[in-house]
Amino acid sequence: MASDAERQNDDVTGDEESSDDDKLTFQEICDKIFGIEEKHRRQRPPTRTKDKYTCDDFTTSLNDPRFIIEDGEVGVSDDFEALDNETLCDEILSIVRMVNSNESLNATDDLEEEETPHTDVTVVKHFVEGEQPDLDNQEFVQSSEVDNTSPRSQLQDTPCLNNTRYETKEDTMMGNSFTGCRRILPGRTRRSGRYVQSAARTLQPPCSSTRCEEGRYNMCQEISEDERKTLFDTFWKKMSWGEKRAFVWSSIDVDVTRKRFAPRESRRNFTFSYFLKLGDSRLRVCKGMFLRTIGLRKSEVSYWIEQSSQYINAKNQLPDDDPPSDGLASGRSMGTRRMRREFLQSFLKDWPKLPSQCCQASSAKQFLQTDIRRMTKLYSIYEQKCKEANQIPIGRTWFDQTCKAMELTLLSTYRDKCNVCLSFDNGTIDENAYNMHNEQEENAQKEKENDVLNGYKGKYHVICCDLMVVQMVPRLKATASYHKLKISVHNFIVFDLITRDAMNYWFDETGSNLSASCFATCLVDYITELVNRSKKPVLIFSDGCERRSRNVVIANALLHLSVTLDVEITQKFLERGHSRFECDTVYNQIREKLGKRDIHLPSQYCALAAKARVRPSPYRTRYLDYSFFKDYSQTSMFYPSIHPEKRSPTNSGPRFMKYYPSGKITYKLTFAEDESPLPMRGETIEIPATFPNLYTERIPLSHDKWKDLQELKDLIPTDCHGFYDNLPYIKESIGSHKRRETEENVETEEKRKRTS
Repeated sequence: MASDAERQNDDVTGDEESSDDDKLTFQEICDKIFGIEEKHRRQRPPTRTKDKYTCDDFTTSLNDPRFIIEDGEVGVSDDFEALDNETLCDEILSIVRMVNSNESLNATDDLEEEETPHTDVTVVKHFVEGEQPDLDNQEFVQSSEVDNTSPRSQLQDTPCLNNTRYETKEDTMMGNSFTGCRRILPGRTRRSGRYVQSAARTLQPPCSSTRCEEGRYNMCQEISEDERKTLFDTFWKKMSWGEKRAFVWSSIDVDVTRKRFAPRESRRNFTFSYFLKLGDSRLRVCKGMFLRTIGLRKSEVSYWIEQSSQYINAKNQLPDDDPPSDGLASGRSMGTRRMRREFLQSFLKDWPKLPSQCCQASSAKQFLQTDIRRMTKLYSIYEQKCKEANQIPIGRTWFDQTCKAMELTLLSTYRDKCNVCLSFDNGTIDENAYNMHNEQEENAQKEKENDVLNGYKGKYHVICCDLMVVQMVPRLKATASYHKLKISVHNFIVFDLITRDAMNYWFDETGSNLSASCFATCLVDYITELVNRSKKPVLIFSDGCERRSRNVVIANALLHLSVTLDVEITQKFLERGHSRFECDTVYNQIREKLGKRDIHLPSQYCALAAKARVRPSPYRTRYLDYSFFKDYSQTSMFYPSIHPEKRSPTNSGPRFMKYYPSGKITYKLTFAEDESPLPMRGETIEIPATFPNLYTERIPLSHDKWKDLQELKDLIPTDCHGFYDNLPYIKESIGSHKRRETEENVETEEKRKRTS
């Protein structure tokens, strides 16, 4: 508090200044703000005209030390009084805006019958020019002395408040239609279209971009229309403006865009990722899907994001502009660029390579033999090498272009680890067996490379075959389907290493099981078509699996086909666990195409597999039923066994088998040795022989699986129910069937004992 002498000096100084300056009084400023003058009355609603303003005129929650209250009247401090007219108008106008807000009126009701300091609830009254309050004996007005009426009555009694404007603010926040005031542009009068009718916020159509549908990142297709409607209603009907801004801030991630080596001025600095929250999960969507779902404009979202702390922190991470430098320091000279390119090429050449398995017109594509699965990680290792060698790293775009020019890429197949390699890591086999395993793997890959080169010269057809991992139908994301039995769907892939053609034989468990005759039928069908198109010897590469490649059933089927078509057929088996077939790429591309889609019918796998590749040609697909498969296991068998030693059916079978039109089979235990005929004599059969069908009807499902499938029909479209209604099934469950077989075996054993 200032002393009396100081206040008297201030009074004298204030009188001298007021006589010289044409300064408005507090009352005149209030008159201008509240529209008391004649020119304001024509533009504002009727208000009460009075000479003085009392505490009943307006009430506000004020916490400003520049106001001094004494005996129910309001004065101002010296600093506040010294303000010019324009600044003082702005200060008082801010108080009036606080009065007009509904939050301040509600806060007044909440503070009723409470003891609060004078800085919480203050009565603003008229301040007369020249009057100075007694600051030493001031008494403060408590909140109990204020007549707290309802918010609606206070809105009606406030001379500066317009109910229509309040309702317009509410309609704007709730997304309803409202009448707004357009900004006055140059050349336009106030009466020429000032008031306009703004349309209500509506839910826009969802995203229909094919890039989002086929991509792996945006999940626009995963959000239903009902979920979008719920998000829209919650955003506009249940949130205030502050909550809306917080929702937008939490739904958008701001990341600093990685800079190139020589950034351009037009390059963007930030990357925005948009998400929509459904329950406990955040689904990434495109920008258009985000704006259409919550009903905001692009400018509104951009303005809010610029105010978020996430954007400000990301902006602070931007590096300062680099000072100008010469070509040598920045790496822009011709000699420096050549050195950087040579260093990158030497870095890539040092990595061990794998043979091609990419479905392109050329077989020169190579894969880097590494556990790295992303080019970003490889580029980080390259940057570390550059740092160690004191070299300037090349930009990511140039890095990718160099890899493409050198026909290098990463191995991205999904495979299990080899059993021998895993056993060696665990110490269960010795080093000699492991070295022999690696030597056989290298010899098999060299054999394949040489045969592919001869195949390009037109000497013979070169194909490989493999079985894709089992798929399930229906394929749903619903939690109710996790513990239900489903139909198994299989895909046997045959790939032409010369023409890059790929055939996908799809079938479900009602059409066939995974027997040797099943795979033999598919191979015979593809080779017959291949030889009829161009009659040349056929070379088949496969792994050493006894069920689908190296067994007596497939051997006799191929021998019969060789005799029938009068063409030599050769089978070569690669090292198990290191086959690295081109079929793996077919499987990976189909898997990427499937993504997170729901599959309701087995035929949908065929349709998606055909779209998995565009160049050089789409994959061919064929859906098989039980009538397609032939039985090669019982009749017309040339050889009873393919093992070189009689009565020694070991797992380590031959690596090479060749079938001649004369009915002879030769073999090799290793690729380096010479061909030898099988020691057992082949039977003489009639050519051509006919093979019966493997099945006469569809294979029935178990009762447990059929029951689970019927329960899952509620989660799939109704037009797919017919497939599940017509599924064959047995009448008893798996447990009942096993118990019945056990009882029958016990009865048979008891009868045998009584007879003996």
